[in-house]
Amino acid sequence: MDGLTVPGEFVSDTVSVLRPLVNDRVVGCRRIFFQFAGSFDTASGPLELLTRDHGPVLFEAGADGDSLAVRNEQWIDPFEGKVTEENLEWIASNGTWTAVDVSGDLPWASLLNGTIDEFEVVHENAIGDIVTGTRIHIG
Repeated sequence: MDGLTVPGEFVSDTVSVLRPLVNDRVVGCRRIFFQFAGSFDTASGPLELLTRDHGPVLFEAGADGDSLAVRNEQWIDPFEGKVTEENLEWIASNGTWTAVDVSGDLPWASLLNGTIDEFEVVHENAIGDIVTGTRIHIG
């Protein structure tokens, strides 16, 4: 796969997370999908790449809804291990976010064992220091 464009923090924050990943290998991939009534909405949701030497990197929408947040961390289900009866009722009525290993699914499977060759930060808004996307070249 030539590259992966992740649509959607500040340039310096994104670069500090991504720069160490150059020459690292992708060894896993999870997507965080919204699940309701047993069905997943796979059209959108955060992406988590697992790298051999630097662990997980999470790509998700920033708090402002316009920027892309990139962090060296794994997505953690806020309800994991703490689900009360009230939580279960709410989830049954409204749905929940769920991490799904997509490493074996296309197009994600084509990234496995690929080396991150380079990245570029994409700006698509009027404020030049806000990241709205990142293009990662994986060979």
